[in-house]
Amino acid sequence: MLTRTAFRLSSTCLFVAKLAIAAMTLLTVADVVLRMLFRAPVPGTYELVGMLGAIGVAGALPHVQRTGAFIFVETVTEHFTGSAKRRLRGVTLGVEVVFLFVLAAQFILATEAIKRSGQVTDILHMPQWVVYAAVSIGMIVVAAVAAVQFLELVKGQSVHEP
Repeated sequence: MLTRTAFRLSSTCLFVAKLAIAAMTLLTVADVVLRMLFRAPVPGTYELVGMLGAIGVAGALPHVQRTGAFIFVETVTEHFTGSAKRRLRGVTLGVEVVFLFVLAAQFILATEAIKRSGQVTDILHMPQWVVYAAVSIGMIVVAAVAAVQFLELVKGQSVHEP
């Protein structure tokens, strides 16, 4: 059940990431077309594209963790035995889990600090904490997915999608 929950959250984050990237694309196209035709850019495009990009990356990370779609080099480990590879994967996942939960905690603290300070973007005056909160959610979910994978590895189960 824990695995399915983490993976469903991962899929939800990926959906949000896709929406953010689609919005970023549409906004960029609209900005370029309006600049060319009417010499009237969309105000705050740079800010919005940056925010949407951060949401897109943070939303995609849980899916990348879940599916193993990241790039890694097997040159060192290709001659390892199965048990050595498994132990190395366990150590790597353990370090990942700790790092990702610390990163998530830092984003949560930053979100609170930015919210208290009332920081807004320069052009659109949008509250910046909202983006930090979205990134925090992505970091929490990627950490949870890595933790589930670590637990599965410890229990001798597959660490891939169910």
